[in-house]
Amino acid sequence: MLTRRYLLTVAPLGVAAACAGEPAAGTQPATTGAVLSGTTTPTSTTPTTATTTASVTPTTAATTTTRAPTKPTRAAASLDDLREELSALSRRYGVDLGVAATERRSGRSFTWGADTTIETASIAKADILATLLLQLQDRGARPSSSQLAVADAMIRRSDHESAWTLFRQVGLASGMAAANQRFGLRSTQCFDYSWGLTRTSARDQLRLVGAISGAGTSSSPLDAHSGTVLLDLMEDVVAEQKWGVSAAAHGTERVCLKNGWLPRTTLGKRWIINSIGRITSSSLDLRLAILSQRHPSQGQGIDVVEQAAALTRRHLAV
Repeated sequence: MLTRRYLLTVAPLGVAAACAGEPAAGTQPATTGAVLSGTTTPTSTTPTTATTTASVTPTTAATTTTRAPTKPTRAAASLDDLREELSALSRRYGVDLGVAATERRSGRSFTWGADTTIETASIAKADILATLLLQLQDRGARPSSSQLAVADAMIRRSDHESAWTLFRQVGLASGMAAANQRFGLRSTQCFDYSWGLTRTSARDQLRLVGAISGAGTSSSPLDAHSGTVLLDLMEDVVAEQKWGVSAAAHGTERVCLKNGWLPRTTLGKRWIINSIGRITSSSLDLRLAILSQRHPSQGQGIDVVEQAAALTRRHLAV
């Protein structure tokens, strides 16, 4: 873990805050937020019916034969089932839900409601650290021991003041936006007054997870050292925050994640619950982003996100 590999002894940075307050409009908050919702409707395809004409000798009469529709593959049928189950899950709880996932070893990907925009809450902290590390790379530098200590508190304990410290260091919204363009995020909007009110989609968050997971390869602007820093911290979050994406893990698989949670007055004090991360083993490399909002309680929101994570693993990694 980073705490063993990178950190020098440093003074405590304060008590971690839960993502539970909201800033006044236009002010710098001590907590984070969530947003606009949209709905994407999965499209379905209907097998076409092929016809052939057989000639008959010696007459000119013709007969037409109809072939049976081709049956979908087991994998395709499984993803169709996943769409139906996620749709039913969203309707059952009356929430907005977006899921994006890819299993790199098989090359299979999946999205459902992945362009719905929802505020990040504390998953933005992974983006803040990725931005800082990318900026340092550009200058040929590595994070200092003090920066690593602040990053440790921000990711492992989800400390808000630490997030503000690094958010200011990267240049607030403009700094994050420039890095996000290089990470391939296309629908994410950042704001100076609150990193936690960043608007994003599951599709974009999967791209961020991909940039972190693919660090050191041509698929990511991050180098291998930056990827190690991020993933080690995301693997070592405090026990009470090891929910969400982790529900899709089996046995001793490695789980690296960052979660966000926030009751939002713009949603009638209903909760935003988000989870992004990566699950790996010798036979698996699953990258997953689940965003959701309008939950009546934090507990129910976590339950819904974990159901979505487990369903996605079950149907995608077949």
